[in-house]
Amino acid sequence: MAGHSANCKPYRVPGPGFWLPATLVGAVATVISVFLLAGSLSSSGHVVGCTGNSSCDELLASRWSSWLGIPVSGGAVLLYLLLTGSALASRFSPEKHRKAVWSMMLAASLLATGAGTWFATVAWGQVNALCSHCLATHACGFVLLVLIWYNAPLGRGRLVTPRLAAKCAAVAGMGMVALVGGQLLGGQDDTIAIQRIGQSGDDYDRGTDKQRKLSALGGKIELRPHELPTIGSPDAPHIILSFFDYTCPHCRTTHWYLKQIPNRYGDKVAIVVLPVPLEAKCNRHMKQTRKQHVHACELATIALCVWRADATKFAEFDHWMFTKPDKKSRTPEEARAYAHTLVGAEKFAESETDSWAAMQVKSNIHILSSLNPPAVPMIVARSLAWRWPGTAKELYAMIETEYGIKALMP
Repeated sequence: MAGHSANCKPYRVPGPGFWLPATLVGAVATVISVFLLAGSLSSSGHVVGCTGNSSCDELLASRWSSWLGIPVSGGAVLLYLLLTGSALASRFSPEKHRKAVWSMMLAASLLATGAGTWFATVAWGQVNALCSHCLATHACGFVLLVLIWYNAPLGRGRLVTPRLAAKCAAVAGMGMVALVGGQLLGGQDDTIAIQRIGQSGDDYDRGTDKQRKLSALGGKIELRPHELPTIGSPDAPHIILSFFDYTCPHCRTTHWYLKQIPNRYGDKVAIVVLPVPLEAKCNRHMKQTRKQHVHACELATIALCVWRADATKFAEFDHWMFTKPDKKSRTPEEARAYAHTLVGAEKFAESETDSWAAMQVKSNIHILSSLNPPAVPMIVARSLAWRWPGTAKELYAMIETEYGIKALMP
């Protein structure tokens, strides 16, 4: 006993060099998490203070922003509140509570860092976007991890024994398993990816040739296929509508889903192409323009001018727009040069002087703004709307169910 007592080290109350910066960093992370939570819960999905060079809004719209339907930012608020309160309690709590306080800090800091690493990984690997607010929160978590574990009364004969520290790590590990498992297993939901708006019987498809006119989503959308860019024949028995932006990474993925439709359904299905730029320059519904969408208005207009100049060249141009080797958006200079190659500089110039393309972009924006939420990419098949992060399998199932057709090939 005497030998054991000699090895015991008395507990030293943390000085301001620990609890003050730990409390401040925790408070900063809490405030940022509150902003993210407010963005998740708002109808606009916009995060206060998220700059045009960031992708906070895009990440909040992805499947990775929730855990079993609950915004992950809500969990971050609770976690950082716990860390902030525990940092203060390490200095001012009674002696009998100190072990519990340090145990909570050790486990919570590990969980915060693990969660931050996970979210940064999926943000870059799955969404191809990084959010400045999220990265700031993750950085706070890492700072707290270093502060807490460096200053913890950890060791044999001390307040936090190695065995207790191992238990804290195990608790954090179980938290990570629950987080990752919940997102992987519960991230996709057919009721979210596909939404029925109105009834199929509410829509019409009448007239032939250039007089053909149809509606979709319970009459919310009305159009004439012969007057719009179409992949496939505007006289096809079934028409689906594609709302997208040439600068949108998710739209690039969706483009490859749509690329398979002619092979799957032959001449039974055609796609009406409706570009909707995510740029405030021409889209008044965009509060700000992110860096990746800076030329979205011009690119949409160029594409429509190509169709106006020579409709037979549009499908080739549309595919080229989404197939840049580095997976980035085409520049207006690249798009215009390729348009000249396809349809000729003179014909393209004539279509540019026409106001039709600009007016059609405004019309596309107006149509999409009437839907909730007005997000791209969106594929419409009569009364059904498919949205990201829906899968290709879900998209094809929607088309086959709504139109009662089967794929020519799997």
